[in-house]
Amino acid sequence: MSLTISRSEEDRESDPDRLNLDKRGLKSCPIIENEPQLRLINLQQNDIREIQHMVGFRGLVFLDLFDNSIQNISGLESVPFLRVLLLGKNCIRHIGGLDALQYLDVLDLHSNMITAIENLDKLEQLRVLNLAGNQIKDICGVSHLARLEDLNLRQNKISSCSCITKNMISLHRLNLAQNAIKNTFDVYNLRTLRNLNELTFVGNQICKQSQHRDFWISELLALRILDAKRVTEEDKRQSILRIRKEEDKRREAERTHKLQQEKEGRIAAAAVQWRKRFNSTKTSEDPNGEGLPPNYVGIENETLFIYGDLSDVFERAWMSSVSRIHFQYVEFDEIEANIEKIRKRFHSILSLNFVDTGISRLEHINCLSCFKKLEHLSIDEAEPLVRNNRLWQPYAVFRLRSPDNVLLKTINGVDISVAALNQARAQFAELETLTDTLETLAPNSRVHIAVSSPKICNKSRTVEKPQDVVQSHSARSARHRIARSQSAMNIGSSESKRSETRARSGRVTSRHGSQGTYQVRTEKSEHVSLAKAFLSVALNTAIDEKRKRTDFNQVWPCVLKNIALTVYDDYG
Repeated sequence: MSLTISRSEEDRESDPDRLNLDKRGLKSCPIIENEPQLRLINLQQNDIREIQHMVGFRGLVFLDLFDNSIQNISGLESVPFLRVLLLGKNCIRHIGGLDALQYLDVLDLHSNMITAIENLDKLEQLRVLNLAGNQIKDICGVSHLARLEDLNLRQNKISSCSCITKNMISLHRLNLAQNAIKNTFDVYNLRTLRNLNELTFVGNQICKQSQHRDFWISELLALRILDAKRVTEEDKRQSILRIRKEEDKRREAERTHKLQQEKEGRIAAAAVQWRKRFNSTKTSEDPNGEGLPPNYVGIENETLFIYGDLSDVFERAWMSSVSRIHFQYVEFDEIEANIEKIRKRFHSILSLNFVDTGISRLEHINCLSCFKKLEHLSIDEAEPLVRNNRLWQPYAVFRLRSPDNVLLKTINGVDISVAALNQARAQFAELETLTDTLETLAPNSRVHIAVSSPKICNKSRTVEKPQDVVQSHSARSARHRIARSQSAMNIGSSESKRSETRARSGRVTSRHGSQGTYQVRTEKSEHVSLAKAFLSVALNTAIDEKRKRTDFNQVWPCVLKNIALTVYDDYG
């Protein structure tokens, strides 16, 4: 049963447009009689569960039902000119029953149990909407409210604002405090609200992100308050500068990433080409290198990385200093042919690294002696030279740790000890003697070229001829032995050439295994025997010549003395 209320004439005349019925313990809306001029009704803090008995109040513009027990919005069709409706702190679950309120200016629905923003299409004049303290997850229902100026969504479950559009040009205040917004990307659409003066994210994880405040200040130039803190003109200027710096860093990072991807693609293409060239079982195409040139040359931390070929090395004007060179997927024959150009272009090389270059012979090491400042040498374990020749390290020590290059410290990461140096010199001391002899007997022979370093090969020497001083029987015998040795060497050289031609025609070089290594077919036993016999003859000849030279140096002073005495006696 509804309660009927009627004021006295005196009360009605004192306040004809306002009626206060707050805190009266009302269970339902009362029937109000004889109030034709009433414009404001205050029914807050009662126990009203349904809106009713509004007929006869067409002039009503303010209805306050705050802190009641209303569950549904209804019964407002008879007050079409209502401007302010306060329904905060009730039990409302759904928004509805508002289509007749086309002139509604303020709608307060805070502290209810609303889960979605809906049925607001007819409220074209709405300026203030308070939905704080509900269970709303998205805000798609407000995107059409073009005249909305103040939107309060504090203490909800909102995680994104993707429905906010630039059509909400009148929005000046937006409160999103204490929601579930984690990052800027989730609310990125808010930057289209160019007239926003006040924005609040307090209580969201987004506030913990770096550049959070700078981003919104620089994007929303009309902003005056952000997260309950005032925004000054100096704040705007500094924020814009910091954001520009961050943007430059981001662009540089993107450019670096793009260059890194191109680098990896070109290296992958070079690897594929290398495997195809040597008939490797791993010939699958790498999608990263599709359509890219099969080579890459670049400098990182004073290290020159060369993949594929040497074409770009000499075409570019390198501004950075280079102390290390890394070769990979480059044939060593190409490296050897251009070693002098590399030395002249990069004259301060301290370290060389070879991976997948096909270095297979000891004579390949000879060309590296031109780097006088070389300290570190590294040759990958998969290279044929490392796999097939156990003497490569002592030979490298012997050739590269010479009186002209005393700086070499490590080979494949192992320090060169004094014992290792002495052992290498002892192992290849006879080779040095053979080099000197071959330079005298056959300076253009293949053996001399193979065993000589560039320094020795290019060194010009004047061979003394003792027969010009004394024509003795022993000297003539030495000349005959030298002639016989030259004949033997010529025969051995021709046989070696034929053996090398046959071996080269039958040799197949291939890559195998997961390490991408080479497998070289063993030469025929007769070729090995012939080579051993030839080297034995040449070595014996060299030893004999050295012994004779030593004996000659011992008797030479006596010969000179005897000649001087003979001349003195003849003309004295």
